[in-house]
Amino acid sequence: MLKNTFNYSGRTRRREYWVPAAINTGIQLFLYGLMFLGATLAGDCLFYKGASNVGFTTTGSTVATVLCVPYVLFSIYAFITQLSLTVRRFHDIGKPGWLVAVCIIGSCCCGIGAIV
Repeated sequence: MLKNTFNYSGRTRRREYWVPAAINTGIQLFLYGLMFLGATLAGDCLFYKGASNVGFTTTGSTVATVLCVPYVLFSIYAFITQLSLTVRRFHDIGKPGWLVAVCIIGSCCCGIGAIV
């Protein structure tokens, strides 16, 4: 996974795709939980309730903001590595790699990309 981070040609087998996906998800969940635990122990509230909505914010929470940095950096790293793995996995199943871009854009716009 690490040596092929920027390799978008070739193929990726199932195991080579899903093991890093599971590891990346586990690390992200750990960092996310660490952020919430740190903010909770510091007595900071990360959720807000407005007149018609409920949301998440790190505004006013120094601990959550500091602990958010490793989560964001790892998320960027995981996205880049998972993107190259996904393109190569698409090649392995006989689909063109550019279809990943269609899926990402479709997911951001209307959710249809996730179905594709």
